[in-house]
Amino acid sequence: MRNPTSFSLLVVVLNGVSSILGVSDPLSDQLQKWDEHFHGMEFVGMSIFGTSHYTLDSAGQRDWKKLMPSGGHTVRFEIPNAGLGPDGADNHTETIPFTVSLFHQLKCLEIYHEEYVVDPPLPPSPRLRHCLNYLRQQILCRMNLRLESTKNEGAQSGRQYETVCRDWSLVYGAAEENYKQHEGMEDSNLGL
Repeated sequence: MRNPTSFSLLVVVLNGVSSILGVSDPLSDQLQKWDEHFHGMEFVGMSIFGTSHYTLDSAGQRDWKKLMPSGGHTVRFEIPNAGLGPDGADNHTETIPFTVSLFHQLKCLEIYHEEYVVDPPLPPSPRLRHCLNYLRQQILCRMNLRLESTKNEGAQSGRQYETVCRDWSLVYGAAEENYKQHEGMEDSNLGL
């Protein structure tokens, strides 16, 4: 049995409210479909070690940008919306963007890198302050209690080791599929 995520909790709450009220909620239905992509998610091995990638220069910047799927850090869902649309037609659909927490976290690390390599250094932006707080919250929420060996009291990594992770390629695949369905839509209004 997998641990519920905050996204899964949102789906459960929306489904519960919908069933109490005796109505079908199109947004809840779409979120449930997204969540179902990841039921039975496989695990993969990962080596934890230093890398020559993600350096503190323009080459590192390219590495960070490559971590985003084609559509950036968001996915979109089309929700039927009763009433008149912008074109005056009845029963139009509304496309609602969501950020995927995996990609939100990676985007925040990319933002941190962007601001770190600026010369001369600038004070942290509100966007960076948001990201550092968001990453702190995510680390606390999804803590990993694995014990790691250290070389010294500064907790410098003692060696390479193998660990088991959820297979993130499934999330990338679902994001790419979603992007193909909504290609051409901009993320500019999402603030990251």
